[in-house]
Amino acid sequence: MISKTWMIHQLGTDELLLPSMVNGALVANDMAKYFFTLLQVAKDHATNQEIDISDLKNERLACGIEDSVFDTVVKTSKKENQNIKIPHIKKILDNIIESIKKMILPLDIANSARISITYESTSYNERLEKILQRMTAVDEYISSQLIDEITSVQRNQNDSLHLLVMDLHKELNHIQSQIAQESIDGARVYGVTKDDHELIKSFMAGINQTIKLKFEHPGLGTTVTRSADTLVIQNDIGTTDAHVLVIHVKGNVVTLTYTDIHIDRLLFFHSLFEKFDITWNDTMSKKSTGIDGSVYHLSIGTYSAKNSDDLKAYLKFLGSRIVFLIDWNRARKQLRKFVKKKDTIMILKWAADNHYGHRGFLELGGAQLLFDTIEQISKGSLRFGESLYQAIGEENAIELLKFILKTTTEGILEGRSMLLLRDEVRTELMNYLRTAHQGFLDVVINHASFVLEIMTSVREGLLESRGIRSSEIMEKNAKRAQKWEQKGDELVKKAREMVKKENYPKIVEEIIVLSDDVADSLEETAFMLTLIPNKEMSENLYQSLNDQADLALQCSREYLKAVENARYVHRGISREDMEDFLHAIDGIITIEHQADEASRSLRVVIMQESIDFKELHLFSQISQNMEDSIDKMTRLAFRIREYVLENLMVM
Repeated sequence: MISKTWMIHQLGTDELLLPSMVNGALVANDMAKYFFTLLQVAKDHATNQEIDISDLKNERLACGIEDSVFDTVVKTSKKENQNIKIPHIKKILDNIIESIKKMILPLDIANSARISITYESTSYNERLEKILQRMTAVDEYISSQLIDEITSVQRNQNDSLHLLVMDLHKELNHIQSQIAQESIDGARVYGVTKDDHELIKSFMAGINQTIKLKFEHPGLGTTVTRSADTLVIQNDIGTTDAHVLVIHVKGNVVTLTYTDIHIDRLLFFHSLFEKFDITWNDTMSKKSTGIDGSVYHLSIGTYSAKNSDDLKAYLKFLGSRIVFLIDWNRARKQLRKFVKKKDTIMILKWAADNHYGHRGFLELGGAQLLFDTIEQISKGSLRFGESLYQAIGEENAIELLKFILKTTTEGILEGRSMLLLRDEVRTELMNYLRTAHQGFLDVVINHASFVLEIMTSVREGLLESRGIRSSEIMEKNAKRAQKWEQKGDELVKKAREMVKKENYPKIVEEIIVLSDDVADSLEETAFMLTLIPNKEMSENLYQSLNDQADLALQCSREYLKAVENARYVHRGISREDMEDFLHAIDGIITIEHQADEASRSLRVVIMQESIDFKELHLFSQISQNMEDSIDKMTRLAFRIREYVLENLMVM
C-alpha cells in the first residue's frame, strides 16, 4: 500500500510534510537536551560521589527515549585520573549528533516552501561539521573539558553542540509559527483535533487573562500541535534562548517541561502552583550543585487532573502564570537594592499571586524610580543605594515595595500620568519614613513622661521631708520612682532594638543613652531622700533644695513638651507649631542657666548648714544628681532639635 507521505513526496509538494517533520525535529530537540543534562549530571556525580543525584529516568521518559540503559549512566560514572569514565558515552554523543541532524532536516523543506528562515540548512551543517572536527575521539572516557565544551551556552566562547541545538530550536519555533493552519484565541495551531480546541482555549484564557501585564515586552507567543496521542503546547516566554516552556497533554495528565538559566526563577515558578498537587522532579536542585551558573536548569512537573474540568482549570492557571517569568531576574535585582534577597522573591510572588506582576515597576524605571524619590525627599538622610529596610524597617520596606508594584501596574493600565505615579510613590515613601521616625519619637515621649513622673516623686519627697510622716512618704515616693525607672528601662531596651534593626542615625542612640542617664540620676535622688535624717532641717537648706527641685521639675515638663511637639514637625509645618517646638527647647536652655545659679547657691548653703560629713555628702549628692539631670536634659534638647531639623523637616 502506498503511504500518503510517499505520494506527497512524489507529487513534489514536500512542504505538506513540513508540520510532521517539525514535530519530529522538536522531539529530537527534547532528546538532545536530555543527553546534555545526562552528561552534566554524570560529570557532577563522577567528581563528587557524595552528591545524591537523580538518574534522570523521568526526563528520559518525558522526551520519549525508550532505552533504559541510560538510567544507569549517572550512578556508574566515575573519575579516573584527569578523565571521566561514562558508560555508553559514545552512544550518548551519537544520539546528540543524530538529534541535531533531525533538527536540521526540516530547514531544507522550509526553504523550498518559501518559508523564511534565519540561515539555510547548509550553514547549520557547516557549524556541526566544524564543532565535530574540534572534538577529540572518545572511547569510554571523556574529559571534563570536553563535556563543558559540548554543553556550553556561552556565546563569547567557541561554538558548541548545545548552542547549535538552541539556535535550531529557535529556528524551528519560527517555522512552526509560519505553518500554523489556524489561530485559536491567539495561539498558532496546526494538526490538532476538534477535541483539542477546548483545552487550547483554556490555556489561552489564562494567557490572555494576564498578558496585559507584560506591557510592551515581547513574548508569550503560543504554538500548539498534536503529536500522536499528545497535545503539545509551546510558549516562547520571552527572548532568552534557554528560557523554554513546553507542555504535553496526554489524557488527563499534563507534563510541563521548563528550562531556565536562573535556578531562583525556576523555584519561584514552582511556588506559583501551590494549590495544585504537581510532582516536580528534583533535577534542578541537583544540577545547581557544582554546575556553572551559565548552564540552564531543567525541571519537569507532572499534574494528573481529576477530570476534564480540573484539567481545563489547571491549563488556564498555568497559562496565566507565564507572564510573571518575563524580566523576573531583572526585577529581582532591582528590588534587591532595597530589601533582603529572600524578601525580594516573596514580594515577586505576592505580586504574581495578586495579578500585579513586576513589569509596571520596571516600565517606570524600577529601582531608579525609588532612588529618585528618596533623593528628592530625604536630602541626604538616606544614601543612594542604602537598603530601604535599614531606614524604615524590614516590614515597612516590604509593604512599601508591594505598594509600588501595585501602584505602577494599576497606574499604567489606567493611563495615569508618570508625574502622578511618581507623586503617589513619593507620598507613600514619606509616610513610611515619617512613621519610622514617629515610632522612635513615641518611645522617647513615653520615656520623657516617665522622667517627669520620677522627678515628681523627687519633688514630693522633698516637700514632705519636714513632715511628721516624712520617712514613710519618702519611702513610698522612692518605690514609685523605682517603678517608673524600670518601665523606662523597658522602653530603652525597645529603642535600642529599633536602632539595631532599622539603622537609625547615630544621634538616635545618643538620645536613648542620655534619656536613660536622666532617669537613673533622678531615681537615685529619690532613693537618697530616704536617707535624710528624721530631724528638723534648717529653713535655708530646705528652701534651697526645693528651689533646685522646682527647676528640675520645670525642665522635665519642658523636655516632655519639646518631644511631644517634635512629633508634629515636618516639612510644611505651620509657623505657630514650629514655634511651640523651638520655644520648648529654648525654655530648657533658660532653665539650665537658672539651675547653674541655684546649684552654686545650694552648695554654699550645704557647706554652711551641714552638721557633719554624712549630711554634707548626702545633700551634696542629692544636689549634684539634680544638677546632672538638668544638664543632661539640656543636652537632650539640643540632640532632639538636631534630630528633628535634619531628619523630619525634610519630609
